[in-house]
Amino acid sequence: AGGALEVAPLIGRLRQGLETLEGDGGAPAPGLPWLLAPQAAAPLVAGLGWLLSGDTAAAVPGRIGAAMEQAKAGRDAAKEQLHEAALMLRVQVVRSYTSALAAAELVARYEKLVAALDEVVRQAKLKYQSGDGTNTEVAQADARRAEAMAGLASAQGQRLIAQSQLESLAGKPVVVSSSITETPAIPPSADDAAARALSQSPAVLAADQMVAAARGGVTAARAERLPTVGAFAEGASVRDQFFPGYKADSGTVGVRAHWTLFSGGRNAAKEDGAAADLRAAEADAAAARMAAGQQAVAGFQSVLTARAVLDAATARVTATQQALDDTRLEVKAGAKPQLALLDAEREAIEAESARVSAQGDVLVATYQLRAIAGMD
Repeated sequence: AGGALEVAPLIGRLRQGLETLEGDGGAPAPGLPWLLAPQAAAPLVAGLGWLLSGDTAAAVPGRIGAAMEQAKAGRDAAKEQLHEAALMLRVQVVRSYTSALAAAELVARYEKLVAALDEVVRQAKLKYQSGDGTNTEVAQADARRAEAMAGLASAQGQRLIAQSQLESLAGKPVVVSSSITETPAIPPSADDAAARALSQSPAVLAADQMVAAARGGVTAARAERLPTVGAFAEGASVRDQFFPGYKADSGTVGVRAHWTLFSGGRNAAKEDGAAADLRAAEADAAAARMAAGQQAVAGFQSVLTARAVLDAATARVTATQQALDDTRLEVKAGAKPQLALLDAEREAIEAESARVSAQGDVLVATYQLRAIAGMD
């Protein structure tokens, strides 16, 4: 999944958003002084001069802290969203990999069956030509071969689709091995899975950070009612070309205070809007926690179900393989026709395909549960 994290469009977009939040700039930071560049005197003044002006916010109660709180919460929420997307992308890669593996296994099995059926058809035709067989046996062998060829074509198509999806996610060619790696650990119980999801699920953590950002918005809205105090310094110098020796130098240092005593309802509207945003964020966080708990319990049960299906599929493989071995001996002894052996081989192929698919379902369900629980 490492290559997928580098090429996935959603991951790239979230990373760019996070970088924007972490490095956004262009305006002076609140509370820090800023300085205008030297300027020429106004054109109406006959002469040359310069003007310097500097200003800094000395006291802006609540606003700077609220802005920092909102920025930090937004950045942390973006990190959790990126983490969640990476976990879900891993699930998609595992699902595509197991699908490709199951299809490759099915192709290999059907290729062997088609090769065996080619020989059966050839033998049936030779027997018919020599008078030892019937045309019905030839037709039945042809039908079995056509059925196997259809299964092979379907398996090859599934393999190509799964391989294409896997390489698209991984961002590079992927060689599908002949076995599935051991499944990672999961929480020991549904209750433990739910507890992990509530405490470390990226979706829950991101929702909590959005609540923190909304609280910062409420603080910022309330701070609009408070006064602001700023210190400033200005200096100017003017020389007149028509009056040699004329100088007009000035300098001013002072403090400015600004307090909006009446805003016509604007500040109250901002506070109401910020409070509504906070209530919405809290509702979203509660919904995220509820969904995470439910998904964790369902995910844990899905793993148990997938494991039970895998056990049943493994037992089926054992049974069909035993039946295939017995049928092979019976055909060799003349107790059963050759077509019975072909049917047994087809059943063994279907059983093995079901086992590989079930093994992949266990792996997918495991990674799905780990993603819900916030487990890397």
